[in-house]
Amino acid sequence: MKKIPVIISLFVILTVSLQAQFMRSYGFKAGITSSKMDANYIKNNLSPNPDAMGGFTAGVFAEFLNIPFISIIGDLSYKQLSIQNKLELPTAQSIQGTGVFSSGNNTFDYLSLSMLAKFRMSYPVLCPYAFIGPSANFEISKDIIHGYDLIFKDYSKSLWNLAIGAGIELKIPYLFGVLGEFQYNIPLNTPYKTDLLEIKNNSYELKAGILF
Repeated sequence: MKKIPVIISLFVILTVSLQAQFMRSYGFKAGITSSKMDANYIKNNLSPNPDAMGGFTAGVFAEFLNIPFISIIGDLSYKQLSIQNKLELPTAQSIQGTGVFSSGNNTFDYLSLSMLAKFRMSYPVLCPYAFIGPSANFEISKDIIHGYDLIFKDYSKSLWNLAIGAGIELKIPYLFGVLGEFQYNIPLNTPYKTDLLEIKNNSYELKAGILF
């Protein structure tokens, strides 16, 4: 009978130890996005110069594998990507254009899922880090101005990116930590492509957060 408390104690210690090794932190982030649409008319190699537009992002994350130098981040967030550019308006007969140009803002809202490898250097107070990994973004709504309907009605509802970035954590003893990070999203798919026109979306993110 004396062995039972010992076995229970060992089980509790082992469980806490495994949990500590598995989960490093969790928290939330919020910040701004800057995105632009790269449009290229393939036949005549015309690439209109787009202007970057700001948006908003917010979400939660969990960091796993509490081992030295390396961990894995799972991230679930909302992202707003806005596009402002000048394009020659297409017609139903010819997407190559009518000679009439229009500019305006088109806004897309996405649910984003990311799985990132994080490489970090831990110091008593500060922890600089870098990360890289795939990001899948699924459209949940959009606001398209008149004149762009012919393009964006066939625009892909998912964006696949390679997320790469860096940041720094500041640890506040016995309370929580704060972080700031920069992220660049490299497009892996082409949301819109025909024989005449292809469109890709590039975006940046600047975020701050709290971790526990």
